Amino acid sequence: MSIVLQSHGGKEKVEDTSELIFEAGPPAGTDIAVDEQADFGYLVPPLDAPENYLPASGETIGELDELGNLMIDAVNTEPEDPTGDSTMPPVLTYWGQFLDHELTARTDRESAITSVKNPHPPVASSTVESQLRNARSPRFDLDSVYGGSPFGPGVTSDVVAVISGMRHPTLVNKMRVGTAVERGPLPDGLDEHRDLPRYVQVQRPVREAALRIAQTSMSQEEFNKFSETLPQRALIGDSRNDENLVVAQFHLSFLRFHNKVIDYLASHSTGWIPDFTSAQTLTRLHYQWLVVEGYLKGVCDPSVVDRIIADRASHFFKFRAEFDARRQGTRLGNALPLEFSAAAYRFGHSMVRAIYDYNKNFGRPGGILPNASLDLLFRFTGGGGGAGRRKEVAEELGDRLDALRRRVAATGRRRRAFTPGSQDRHRACASLAHHGQGRQ
Repeated sequence: MSIVLQSHGGKEKVEDTSELIFEAGPPAGTDIAVDEQADFGYLVPPLDAPENYLPASGETIGELDELGNLMIDAVNTEPEDPTGDSTMPPVLTYWGQFLDHELTARTDRESAITSVKNPHPPVASSTVESQLRNARSPRFDLDSVYGGSPFGPGVTSDVVAVISGMRHPTLVNKMRVGTAVERGPLPDGLDEHRDLPRYVQVQRPVREAALRIAQTSMSQEEFNKFSETLPQRALIGDSRNDENLVVAQFHLSFLRFHNKVIDYLASHSTGWIPDFTSAQTLTRLHYQWLVVEGYLKGVCDPSVVDRIIADRASHFFKFRAEFDARRQGTRLGNALPLEFSAAAYRFGHSMVRAIYDYNKNFGRPGGILPNASLDLLFRFTGGGGGAGRRKEVAEELGDRLDALRRRVAATGRRRRAFTPGSQDRHRACASLAHHGQGRQ
């Protein structure tokens, strides 16, 4: 079988898929999205001999650690001069994280050729290509939002039940979302649906199905922790999208967009049926357009992006052809270059900042705190440290407010006409800590 790929004004390109293998297994760990396995390959294959790689020594490890440390933005507790900020919007950092979660998963797991605990000795490139597996479909299909396609070996009724739990329980064409604050007046006329959906919202059979899935891939200690914190955990395809507030809110935006598409199709004559499939298709198309026009042209030279599109990414299909030749036409899924996935795309780590002007409460002009530290953005999420630690984290934030109040009092001036008090401690906790998640 062949698939003919054609774009507006471009030449036809035929891709032979006669030996292309697609496999999907049950989700692993805390994820909901199915484990859609795919290969990795080298864009520029190295000499197939470990002795030609970096020496497996303590010196090499130390140098790599030093390189990683250079990417860390030093924490500065003093107010920063806004004129020194980058012109690149900080959301692009976390948009890039969201895209990474769309393309790859579990490349840092323990296996015969990888380790996250100890330095692993170098192995031959042919061994890496034959054994390293991706757990995501490397396509921008929003499987982290929709859960992927629940078809394949080991995909049980429990997997289907949990994926179905991401849908709205009564408005079945819509996606489930969560509420981020207690019901009551919200600033700026916002509605309360500002949080990711969480297991506390769903029916008991969905939670029980999630526990049975998790138990098959976790140690008893890991499972006990997962079970204890399940109500606060996000009901999303890729649990990494609940690691920090920015990527969590970015994920939420696609859930809300999907639901708005349903409303629009129902109230306008477009020819599209206002059902789940139509909304999913249009959400994916808008997402893919945004990836090119918003993200790629935001972090890359737009002229380079345009040239690659005009060339129809010929270098990528050249990689695919060479990889297929090395694997003798038995490629698993849609292979990605290792140099991109495990190396070049890590540039996003160097874009992370120590503090952020996050919202009206945590940032200039500083309604509660003058900024949101990276630590706070991670702590106030279900997956980033907030789950099961809501009281502890809220108290820590209160301590920070008390320290700020004392510092203001000591200087004899009111910082931006604001002195945090006991009610502000409550406001801070409510602003960030409901169900371990903050509002935007």
